[in-house]
Amino acid sequence: MEPTLLLGIDEFTMVLTVDKSQLDDIRDWSPVAINVINRFSQMTELETVFGQETPLTGKIPQGYTIGYQYGDNPFYFAIAYHPENVQMGIVVKFSAYAWAHYCHEWARLHQSPMTIKQFCLLTVTDDFQSRLSRIDFTADFQNYNFTVDDLYRHLTDGSWIIQNADGKKNPSGLSAHEVNKIVETFYVGSKKGNTRLFMRVYDKRREQMEQPSFRYEEALAVESWVRLEAVFKGKYAHQITDSIRDELDSDEQSMKAFIASKLLEKYRFVDVETEEYADLTVALLNVVDAGEHDFSRLRLESPRDSELIRSIQYLMFNSGLFTTMFKCDAIWGNNSGIELLLRMAAVYLRGRHPP
Repeated sequence: MEPTLLLGIDEFTMVLTVDKSQLDDIRDWSPVAINVINRFSQMTELETVFGQETPLTGKIPQGYTIGYQYGDNPFYFAIAYHPENVQMGIVVKFSAYAWAHYCHEWARLHQSPMTIKQFCLLTVTDDFQSRLSRIDFTADFQNYNFTVDDLYRHLTDGSWIIQNADGKKNPSGLSAHEVNKIVETFYVGSKKGNTRLFMRVYDKRREQMEQPSFRYEEALAVESWVRLEAVFKGKYAHQITDSIRDELDSDEQSMKAFIASKLLEKYRFVDVETEEYADLTVALLNVVDAGEHDFSRLRLESPRDSELIRSIQYLMFNSGLFTTMFKCDAIWGNNSGIELLLRMAAVYLRGRHPP
């Protein structure tokens, strides 16, 4: 069978918030939240696509207490809020199945496709703010000549490493799930709640064979199916929301290039000996090249950078350094303070570094 690379979105979570200054009392939050939910439902046509709104019968998203679902469907979709916590906003959770169904039904009803860009634009309003708090990007390698176990063994025996787009080695640890000494799933990074990014690599075909879902027939039609699934949360997801709204074109190729670029920004498989990219990374690079797009990079302020800036600020304004330089100028003449700094630098350069 011909190798095929499919790029897409698995689950995602959106959070809706309002300006807290509009609320005079915490008791105002519940009616405001209900109004926001109703407005969001109208904008996205949830009842038309999924069915009538009812109290959530399944699991309520963690931290929230009042939830709603739409229709009686075989997938998970939820909207929820906490009546005593305005800060948490209103959470909207799409499972992969729910999103696929939503896109399919929207296209059927409107005779036009639904995309994550259109959805993000659809939810822009003066009534509330909306942004993603989590989004999972997927790369499905169907009928490629490698397995999950192959990838994991290359990484653990040192023949391959994972780098980011700047050529820096990914420092995240690996963890794996084995069956009969064969790795079927492994993780790059931690799944803990406060993490902003991790990747899961697993045998999607086996998953569908053992737990049939809406992609079961697709799994039957392929010989192999390895999925790379990168989870972007928190500030990364916020930036992705802005990029989707501002940088993506409406065509499918732009979305594919965007997903590939985000995967490549953080995860590039590299052969240590040849310093060349592995086939799966080359395939993603080809998608980006074909799209001819230049998307902004994800960024996070380094805690170490913040700590250094605070140290410099303390040195300048609180340690007495500037006061000492002023005294030098007053006693020994102008620019004596600068001479002091130069002499201190000379001592540093001679190797008097802190332990």
